[in-house]
Amino acid sequence: MSGFRFPLQRVLSWRETQLSIEETDLERLRFELTTVEKALEDLESRDTKEIEIIQFAQSLQGGEVAGIA
Repeated sequence: MSGFRFPLQRVLSWRETQLSIEETDLERLRFELTTVEKALEDLESRDTKEIEIIQFAQSLQGGEVAGIA
């Protein structure tokens, strides 16, 4: 009894190549997503720090005005 031979081996090979390409693209996109998420976290952290600095500066200015009155 002879084994089964897939007559469209070239098509199967092409599909495997396409799968490999798509998996590589997915890996690249996941890396890009991680990079963007990290940048967003950094911006949010920086924004929070800047708000704290502004609020501190405003409280100092308010205290100075109270001292004059």
